[in-house]
Amino acid sequence: MSVNAELYKQLYGPELAEKNQDIKALEKYFHTRRENVAQVTVMPNFCVDEDMTYVVKRILKDKGEGLKVYRGLLVELRPNYTMKLSDLCFLYPQICKIRGFVELPEDVNLEHVKQNIQQIKELDLERLIDDSETSEEFAISPLYNSIGLYQSNTSSEEWGTSKQSNVLGYELSCDKYLMHFLTHLLSQELNVVDFHKRLLTMKVGATEQTAKEMTNDAARGIVEYIVGRDEDSCGKWLTESGTNWLYKNAQNYFFFNNCINLLALNKRPTFLQTAQVAGIQLYKTALTNSHQFNFAWPCDTGFVEGYHSDESLNYQQRQRLANTFRWNRNKIPFNTSLMQKVNKINTSEWKQVEASLQVIPEHFYRVLFCRLSTHNVQGRLDARTLLALTPGNRETEVYFPLDKDHTVLETIIGDYRRVEKFAQIFNPRYYDKQKNQLKLPKGTAKIILGIQ
Repeated sequence: MSVNAELYKQLYGPELAEKNQDIKALEKYFHTRRENVAQVTVMPNFCVDEDMTYVVKRILKDKGEGLKVYRGLLVELRPNYTMKLSDLCFLYPQICKIRGFVELPEDVNLEHVKQNIQQIKELDLERLIDDSETSEEFAISPLYNSIGLYQSNTSSEEWGTSKQSNVLGYELSCDKYLMHFLTHLLSQELNVVDFHKRLLTMKVGATEQTAKEMTNDAARGIVEYIVGRDEDSCGKWLTESGTNWLYKNAQNYFFFNNCINLLALNKRPTFLQTAQVAGIQLYKTALTNSHQFNFAWPCDTGFVEGYHSDESLNYQQRQRLANTFRWNRNKIPFNTSLMQKVNKINTSEWKQVEASLQVIPEHFYRVLFCRLSTHNVQGRLDARTLLALTPGNRETEVYFPLDKDHTVLETIIGDYRRVEKFAQIFNPRYYDKQKNQLKLPKGTAKIILGIQ
């Protein structure tokens, strides 16, 4: 078994690749399973997914202790490999995720499209975690789903003419049905052969569909709803691809984690998510019979550490966030997916990656309007990050988790004498300044403690 980090080295350099603690952690994880692991390819978009880790650990509770969910991997497993819950570190939980792009006819009303996109509902994060959603109505996932309108302007070098193309793009996963289905399947500790068979054949949801059938139908249905036409009249389907799926060849099984199988495209183009705030890059493939990396291509450029802070934005950027993107701002005023820093594609290093993976960039599609997952992950963010991400001025209220281990609450309790000079947070009726203690009526204290 080997861990192939060549693509990661092309992007970040050998030194950073050698020092990367997460790559080392993966090497350690697979070392004990090395007899049944053929190869692990670290893709250029490899990183820890903090939002997904937070959600999966809440789903698994004590079984998720120490888990990190990674994105950007191609893992080749031998038939005797036993699947386990801990494999969620590489088996990205949004299985059978689908991404597609449709070039809209010229007579489509774009304002009507925007209105319909805005109407798309979203699954509540807590209901996803608790597996308590009962509605069968389609709703996008609270993490890493999007439905957007994109635009590209191209010109003819021969004639000097230009063309404007409007594209409807979607990235959808049926997490309401498939995320808990996956954890249940993993808990059975099947070998990868049986695990793959179950993925392909087991029926889920009230409609009793397989995972692939469910996501495909959801994608077709959402496009028809947004465009307001039957599938055949919606426009030119440029491409569609699936990720977070298990493929097999004659010998082994390949899990594509936030990357796609270029061979499965059948010579259709592929897309790359650049920064969520910017848009998508269209590539044509130039595949040969020899491909060092099993015909894998990343779905995105990969996260780099940190977020764009609200204070770093200029007026134009703030207006773009306000006018272009829609999520449930009543739940959380910022969006971690939108503000996440990512790798850039206009570098010599990324061009090297493109050459290695045998793709050629064509058009860039700028996002005009987008409904995206809310990413209500406030509970995992530290105080400094919350302050940096929350839009507004010094008087804007910032919401902090009511968690005794959170730095803000911990500081208020531990150093209230200093804090009180600036903000009287505790009701004076229930706080003794001299003793620096809470003072509660016995009856109230009994109610708080649940004493009869």
